Amino acid sequence: MLFAAYGAVPVAAILFSGALSDRYGRRSVLLVAVTLLLAGLVVFVFATGPASLVVARMLNGLGIGVIVGGGAWAVLGGLLLAGTAHRPARPVAP
Repeated sequence: MLFAAYGAVPVAAILFSGALSDRYGRRSVLLVAVTLLLAGLVVFVFATGPASLVVARMLNGLGIGVIVGGGAWAVLGGLLLAGTAHRPARPVAP
């Protein structure tokens, strides 16, 4: 169960993190993801049983999934749009 929690949650997070980053901005979504990772680490430190370990793994998985989804769109979107931003228009033939 502990390993399954880390495997299933990032997959679900990747599916919606791109849309969230488009709606709310890349920086804010990535900051939320880092906050989720830190919250998962705090839960790991103060874990008292298997249930809290599963919650910690789910928080870390959610944070990683959002970073992978939102971060990939931030990088790929910047690379794909970098060549088109300052390209001059082609002249129209008479």
